[in-house]
Amino acid sequence: MLIREEVEYRRVEELREHPLNRMLNSPLGSMEAALLKNSIDEMGIQEPLWVTGENVIISGHERWKIAKQKGMGEVPVRVVESVTEEEMLYLLVMANDARRGDEKDPMRKARKIKVLYDYWGITVGRPKKGHDDHNARKTRHDVANLVGEGERTARRLLRLLDLIPELQELVSRGVIGVVAGNELAALSEKEQ
Repeated sequence: MLIREEVEYRRVEELREHPLNRMLNSPLGSMEAALLKNSIDEMGIQEPLWVTGENVIISGHERWKIAKQKGMGEVPVRVVESVTEEEMLYLLVMANDARRGDEKDPMRKARKIKVLYDYWGITVGRPKKGHDDHNARKTRHDVANLVGEGERTARRLLRLLDLIPELQELVSRGVIGVVAGNELAALSEKEQ
């Protein structure tokens, strides 16, 4: 994977959202969105978006939305080259978390944990053999720290991915809590 240092400009209408962005990242709150919009109004887009050569946004979805709303023709970008799907998901999680901070939605947090586990080759049991050195150094503890949770809570969040989509939606909306979601996740799909 290579993130080019040089900044290019791409037409706003040519860029498109990564299809998993909304599943992994909550939209900005109204205050954060207003602050970002005001910053762009005053100084323009200071931090280039990260995009693939095919114009898929990896980082900068909110800046792109504001640019579209403002009718901007072009936005600054850095192109990410030679990126695998696994690396792209990793960047989608890490670059957005660095800017947005703590994720409130338990299901989005669970999906982020899964992306990080997959990227670093972390398993529930013994580590997988044959992973790159950069993956072997990370642990479940590292992932828990990155998402701002303890290891036990991170495991509980990860189990929520075993829920059927309708129950996942209820967890996202706060109708079902994480503990109750874990109890339901232990049931078969039919029982859920």
